[in-house]
Amino acid sequence: MVRLALDYISSDTAYTAAIKTIDKWTPEMISLANSYPEKAQQAVRLIGNMTEALKAVLENAKTGKSTEASWNLFYQFKNEFQSLSVPGFNGWGEAPGNIMTVERNGKKYIVIPGILFGNVFIGPEPQRGWEADVEKLYHSTVVAPPHQYLAWYAWVNTVFNADAQVHIGRHATYEWLPRKQVALSSFDFSQICAGTKPSVYIYIVDGVGEGIQSKRRGYAVIVDHLTPPLKTTQLYGDLLELSSLIDTYSRTPDASPLKAEYLESIRNMVIKLNIAPEININPENFTEDDVEKVDDYLVMLQQTLMPVGLHTFGLTWTDEEVALLAAAIVSADGGPSSPSLQRLIASSMGMDFDKLTAIQAEEVNNRTVDWILQIIRGRAPETLTDDAQIIELLNRAKGYAYLINQSFGSEMNSLLDALNGGFITPRSGNDPIRKPHGTSNRQ
Repeated sequence: MVRLALDYISSDTAYTAAIKTIDKWTPEMISLANSYPEKAQQAVRLIGNMTEALKAVLENAKTGKSTEASWNLFYQFKNEFQSLSVPGFNGWGEAPGNIMTVERNGKKYIVIPGILFGNVFIGPEPQRGWEADVEKLYHSTVVAPPHQYLAWYAWVNTVFNADAQVHIGRHATYEWLPRKQVALSSFDFSQICAGTKPSVYIYIVDGVGEGIQSKRRGYAVIVDHLTPPLKTTQLYGDLLELSSLIDTYSRTPDASPLKAEYLESIRNMVIKLNIAPEININPENFTEDDVEKVDDYLVMLQQTLMPVGLHTFGLTWTDEEVALLAAAIVSADGGPSSPSLQRLIASSMGMDFDKLTAIQAEEVNNRTVDWILQIIRGRAPETLTDDAQIIELLNRAKGYAYLINQSFGSEMNSLLDALNGGFITPRSGNDPIRKPHGTSNRQ
């Protein structure tokens, strides 16, 4: 990369790009080197030395000075680094290497793990390396894949001779391998793994950024699938007890001697849960105003959306699960001028949405889901309320429920269409809460 930059060193753009690439390479190398504690100190020092030597090469070339001394330093540090024999940094030795191999009758073979079902092969994508932190290797652009990794894809593409590759889930690693990021050539690792086979990628609908990578470097046709159902968080355990204490405290007359006892119980629970730092209060000087802050914190937790289980590709949900996601979609609140369904329902219940207690928030959320569930099952919104805004949002939730139900069959149909060489209609992806019309399945 540096040698290529030298051909265009008179250009500030080439110089700046080369420096940025080195600055990106260095911390990634250091992070991976730290995965080997016994060699980390020496490795990190040499990586720093190589970095400075490469930058000196570029600086000297830019100013018209000789680069020979800087190159000599770089190769000196590189040779010292290679002598450390850190796995992966210096390649993986002669094939077949030592990763996922087995010896039979004195001969080494590479293991290709997987299961054959007739003309379908299912197997785990190989690991990017060995011994080092797997998470750090996942997106590594400096460590080449080991022999077994490349052999696995070569076997799938040439020996098994698959008609197509299907990568399932977010995400694989072949689209994150080192070398060029665009305009891949036959010697780029991602291109080697993809080969000439069509690639279909089953990807979660909200994984837009990383999905682009699988299209750009993995040549994939994306078949999206839904997120799991989402619901507002329910309090449990000590959090639920804290909510109950606050409710009891608020209902207790100021003149009652129990008021101070409830305040002390709330303070003790706050200390036990260690939530004081999160809401910036001092539990050693706990006041009535702090009780309100704690209650606001619990309401915030309850309005946070959380996944309910996992979504199984192509399988339908229960009406209750569909209602949960539809309720989550219409929960986006823009204040009184653009209210959520929950805000409107709270108002219809005589509550101030902006000042809900934790218990009130749960009541509002439960009624919202219940009403949407009834609408999904055929009840007319007008039989639940005469509020025009609530009726409009209930009908909108019903439309979202229809799109959600359409997605399940579309997921499997799109996969089969792709494998049949059909056209998968493109559509922008996103979080279904932010972009609900993206819930029906497309590329």
